[in-house]
Amino acid sequence: MKIQRKIRHCPPSRWLAICLVLAATLSMAGFKQNNNRTGENDMLTEDLLQPAQLPEEYLITYEIESKSGRLIQITRGKDADGRIYFNSPTEELLFVPSGGGYQMYYADIDGNFIDLDQAVYTPKFVEETTQEFLQYAQKSSVRHSGTAKYTGDTQIAGRDCRVYEIRMKLSIFSQRYTFVIDNETGVCVEWKSAANIRGFDLTPGGNFTCIEFRTEDVRLPILDSTVL
Repeated sequence: MKIQRKIRHCPPSRWLAICLVLAATLSMAGFKQNNNRTGENDMLTEDLLQPAQLPEEYLITYEIESKSGRLIQITRGKDADGRIYFNSPTEELLFVPSGGGYQMYYADIDGNFIDLDQAVYTPKFVEETTQEFLQYAQKSSVRHSGTAKYTGDTQIAGRDCRVYEIRMKLSIFSQRYTFVIDNETGVCVEWKSAANIRGFDLTPGGNFTCIEFRTEDVRLPILDSTVL
């Protein structure tokens, strides 16, 4: 007696969901797969092993593509007085050094910066509050994956940079990440990702590029008269 097996055909929508979950899993794992045949691991140069380090003075702005395709901007800066400025689509803040920490000023609808609580916050609090910016600047940590391939040099926002690429490929799914790292600081200044499932190109969103990167004579985009 011959036993017939039932073959279930997975609908395209389910394949898409499975592949996206798989891509996310591989991404969270840090792209730790090796490619000994092509020797791509050998392309990791010594400069990639240096951590991203924000300069003493800087003003950096990213333009980010949201999943809906809308472009948004996020800025963080630090001037010679140690003041840290942060601007995102949801808030605009100024941190002023005070007693080993920072006082936090909120921008009101008139553009005035007001200290609402007179409290002094720790440097760690500042980092956590501006994490939305740091997640882009520190995207260069992917360089530690062991699969990044150097593909050339370029300039972004007037900065000398190196371009790297990571590729992943399965039977029905492929993913490519291209990222650009500032030579001097190790800060990520551009990130682009592209995916393909069974011949269909996907744009996952989250691509970004740096449109401003200053490290000298930094002037924060505020007027001192507006700090109340």
